[in-house]
Amino acid sequence: PSLAVTEDGTVYVAWIQTTPNLIGRERLRAAVSRDGGRSFQELTLPAMPQGGADPAMRARGGVIALIGQTLARGFAVFALISTDGGSTWRTQVLPRGEATGTTVFRPWAAIGPRGELAVTWREYAGLPPGVRSDRVYLSVSTDRGQSFGVPTALSPAGMTPSGASVLFADDDTLYASWVDV
Repeated sequence: PSLAVTEDGTVYVAWIQTTPNLIGRERLRAAVSRDGGRSFQELTLPAMPQGGADPAMRARGGVIALIGQTLARGFAVFALISTDGGSTWRTQVLPRGEATGTTVFRPWAAIGPRGELAVTWREYAGLPPGVRSDRVYLSVSTDRGQSFGVPTALSPAGMTPSGASVLFADDDTLYASWVDV
């Protein structure tokens, strides 16, 4: 599960509900608590693109973002965005770092003080054994998740990054990190 707490103490949580032996039929779930976590109400989310894993829930400045990966379009990163406390959501599928033949893993997100949304993920291509093409990518939205920019490769080719994390400092500086394993 993934947890986010807003400035006013509202708690959001997201998780994947799985059904044994039904790969690709996972269900994304989310709930909100407006009383400091004493009780939760399930949120109604749009239908999730096929499959999904690794949800990352973030909330800040009136923007709620739920980021995940999907089997749709041969693996992709998607974002569910709400600017009304989770009452309504819109879905964005982020552009890929590589055009085709890649798989994405472990998306991560941060929301900046002005509602900017930064998303990182690990992407790799299925190459011959012993040849690595893993990279960490970053895509940023400056319009509260309405659109996302062209992905930027953060890590050099040939690394074996294990996911990536991203955060905004209070001064709006964006930081990203990953581990080369």
